[in-house]
Amino acid sequence: MQGGNGQLGTITSTGFYRAPATPPSAGRVIIAARTASGAHDRRFVRIVWSAPPGASPGAEGARRSKRVAVASEPAQHGTLLAASVTPRHAGEISIRARVGARHLGSCRARTPRESRFTCRLYMPRGLRARDVRIVAEFVPRPR
Repeated sequence: MQGGNGQLGTITSTGFYRAPATPPSAGRVIIAARTASGAHDRRFVRIVWSAPPGASPGAEGARRSKRVAVASEPAQHGTLLAASVTPRHAGEISIRARVGARHLGSCRARTPRESRFTCRLYMPRGLRARDVRIVAEFVPRPR
């Protein structure tokens, strides 16, 4: 169940906690949950600023990531395109699909380590998987 507020943060329907824009003065929040049967738990969570994104790759192009194993080619079935990545560490995966300057779609998820994440997108008719450029990005989960 979703909950929370703008001062303490919110919890999405998938259970993801989103911190408020301005953290509470103590720098931490309490996240509590109770089931219909009465079982309950609560956790103290410290809010920290995330690291800024790293620099863009230079003119040499991107190097092979040691954190993510990317499928060599996206799979196509009719107009459905599927691209998968398997992170070597827990974190957030983002997969984007483009044809030239045209954005076809994207998927993003927090994933545990070594758990395959697949992004499924529908392509316009007549487009082939080899025409699509897939970009996967990984942001490690802070320790």
